[in-house]
Amino acid sequence: MRPRIKSMVDQAFERSKKFTITGAGGLDAVVSAETIQVFANTVMPIRVEEINIAKNHTISPCAYNRHPLGSVISVAEEIPKDITEERTIEFVMFISWENGTVEKGDILGVIDTYPIEIEEGH
Repeated sequence: MRPRIKSMVDQAFERSKKFTITGAGGLDAVVSAETIQVFANTVMPIRVEEINIAKNHTISPCAYNRHPLGSVISVAEEIPKDITEERTIEFVMFISWENGTVEKGDILGVIDTYPIEIEEGH
């Protein structure tokens, strides 16, 4: 593991937090920002139109909204940030079950966004 990433992972475990979902969630469409070939039974990153996530919000991919060629299984940003900071989703991990082409502008899926309350020191 690269030293910077290892340091960030170690810091995350040192500052473990307990959080509670405190309100109704929201939905955001995940839209491809590139045209890319996908292959059956393969997980690959796809760059997406940026989605801004407010600080103190958690997210999860919605299992019911998917692209005909596959599904979003995870979302990420170039440099991971703490949940207490504003974040921007820049790409997703996409698992495909058929060969084909994801076109720029295709809806890959939907993410659910939930506000949270954080308890420090757990």
